[in-house]
Amino acid sequence: MKRLIAKYKMQGIILALCLLLGCVSGISGKELFPIHARPVLPKAMVQPEETFISCGDDFYCIASEDLEGLRIYLLSMQSLVNKYEHATKVLND
Repeated sequence: MKRLIAKYKMQGIILALCLLLGCVSGISGKELFPIHARPVLPKAMVQPEETFISCGDDFYCIASEDLEGLRIYLLSMQSLVNKYEHATKVLND
């Protein structure tokens, strides 16, 4: 019985440490890949039939506030992409 206990003692200690402390790698995901919220979709993407109005045979018009919503959305998405590209570059270097 003593041999059995001695044989599995080290494995028991390692298992206990893993359960108590958690198994983590040297790089924690919180620092490199934080989760960022996706920007709110603008009306032009959610309700395009109400946003883009036909202004002739080949043209569509959009209200200035809807255009501003699209602009803000695109800038927010570009910022989000830049953050993840930077995190990926840091991780790969």
